[in-house]
Amino acid sequence: MVDTIVFQVPKDIELLGKLLQAIPESWSWLDGYLKFPENQTRNIAVNTGYLISEYNSYPAIVGSNIMNSGKRQGPDLHAIMIERKMPAFVFFKRAGSQNPKDLVAVRDLAASFVRRGYLGSLTFSLGRSVVKATCEFSICISKTEDKLTLKWFEPHGGDPSLVASIMEFCYGKGLRRFDGSLEQRPD
Repeated sequence: MVDTIVFQVPKDIELLGKLLQAIPESWSWLDGYLKFPENQTRNIAVNTGYLISEYNSYPAIVGSNIMNSGKRQGPDLHAIMIERKMPAFVFFKRAGSQNPKDLVAVRDLAASFVRRGYLGSLTFSLGRSVVKATCEFSICISKTEDKLTLKWFEPHGGDPSLVASIMEFCYGKGLRRFDGSLEQRPD
């Protein structure tokens, strides 16, 4: 059985950054992507971004083909390295899975990109060979509120205590569950 709680998150980039940083360092890795809004390309290296994965100690500079955009284009190294432009996207693939210090670094990096206006979808996972719990962030450009989804997987040893500190943080910030409830207990 999979249990889920979804929180509504207001359009507040500082709060979103704090929520990301509330993920405990004992969690295992980060998957997902962030991209800068396409209508705001000033100081952005178009079609160029970073890939942060379990296999790279440092971010790899990649072209737009990594984001499955349909058009293949190599990275603009000059824009990133010489002009010091920000990447158009950041792609996380099991990032931070080598040790807790790595996860803290990528978690804080993701929070910094969100604070700069990057949007996307991020999933933190807990568990090595079997995922016991996840924390999914959906940060979108629409005028609706963003959301944070917490899941725990009972067949894999997951239970509400694994996401309790994140739930407490959400309730402490006055976030409502998607059903409108302020109740501080899972269903």
